[in-house]
Amino acid sequence: MKHVRYTFVRCGVITIKKKYIFNDNSGSYFEIFLILSLILIALKTSYSQTATWDGSSSTDWNLAANWSTNAVPTSSNDVIIANVTNDPIISSSSDECHNITIQSGGVLTSNNGSYKLTTASITVNDGGSLVISDGEIECTGKADIDGLLTISGSGATLDINGELELSSTTTESISEGNITVVGDFDGAAANNFTPSGGTLTMDGSGADASITMHTNANFYNLTVNSGSYDVDAGSNFDVNSALTVTSGTLDISSYTATVSGATDIDGTLKISTGIYDANNTFTASGGNITFTDAGFLKCALSVSSIGTISTSNGTVVYDRPSGTQNVTQGTYNNLTIDGNASHQIGGGVGINVLGNLVVNQNGSTVFDVRDKNITVSGTSDINGTLDIGSGTFDANGTFDATSGSVTFTDEGQLNLAGTVTSLGTFTRSTGTVEYDGANQSIIALSASSSSSYNNLIING
Repeated sequence: MKHVRYTFVRCGVITIKKKYIFNDNSGSYFEIFLILSLILIALKTSYSQTATWDGSSSTDWNLAANWSTNAVPTSSNDVIIANVTNDPIISSSSDECHNITIQSGGVLTSNNGSYKLTTASITVNDGGSLVISDGEIECTGKADIDGLLTISGSGATLDINGELELSSTTTESISEGNITVVGDFDGAAANNFTPSGGTLTMDGSGADASITMHTNANFYNLTVNSGSYDVDAGSNFDVNSALTVTSGTLDISSYTATVSGATDIDGTLKISTGIYDANNTFTASGGNITFTDAGFLKCALSVSSIGTISTSNGTVVYDRPSGTQNVTQGTYNNLTIDGNASHQIGGGVGINVLGNLVVNQNGSTVFDVRDKNITVSGTSDINGTLDIGSGTFDANGTFDATSGSVTFTDEGQLNLAGTVTSLGTFTRSTGTVEYDGANQSIIALSASSSSSYNNLIING
């Protein structure tokens, strides 16, 4: 007979006692195994213990007395923020926990730029509040916010490495700061998401993800930093300030994105049958505009570049409401000139339209060729004013200005290769009209000095 120690585990305390064993063989090994198992279970139970905030001493996250476990949470502890008098405030640069749940009436605050909380997931119940006025809260998984999200101050950051899910009970007060989301942005039911400031950055790091928005919601600043983001069903959305695609892809599919601030595309903007409505400055100098179907890109103010644009689908619309707008040189599939402004071909040699050109009549819509050249392979439909200076308008398809005007202001040229329905209200100046197709009818003009042809060439 010999003495063998064995272990009782109770409430995280290990007690060593003696036991007499009369057999040194298999029974001894079994008991050793049992002892080790009990120890591991005890350690695991202690390791993953849920810590509930009671705030019994202060608002300091890092004070052990404020927690039900009488210990500051570690990365293995789930945390519950309850509705108590003293709400917790992040108080160091290395605060951490596992999953965190903010119950109704509970409030978690970050207000120091030097401090940070890291957590595996965030759940804010209806009636709970997450408040970030400065500093950072990083969520390595999913954030599910059904309560109030408040972000203010330029240094305030909510960094979510998974999905951000909002609901119909979500409310927010976002005036500054940054939200970064690596996964999906799921706000389909969040009709209250209307931030007045701040930036939402979609940072998928090469992953495919989605953006869903309620039709009554909007973004303030929206940035796609990397990854491929598809706009899902029901996701027409507004951006009240700037939209930036730094890299990666924003695919608006068949929906409408209305952007009130500047658009800067250095990645890819993909449009199927939807509409990207840029109501401020637009540039894609380092990016791509990819049409996969008959969608629209509308540009209401200055366009410094349309980037690398696909020419097999889609329509680009220049629709400045007043003043003067430059139409960027390059090759388009379809081109529409709209808006009560004077639109003129900008720098470079000119424009090539592989499909159709439309000049709408919207007040005093003018398309001014100036000294440039424009070639239209499809239909030219002139309902406003086509103004030709010393350049050339080369219409290789049907030409119809029944509801519009053709005005020469210099020695430019209008080449007509297809069927000509009408030259509309015609002003000749010193310009030249050339019919250079086959089997054409020549439009008869008035014999008055201003409405008749100046120079007429029949070639073909």
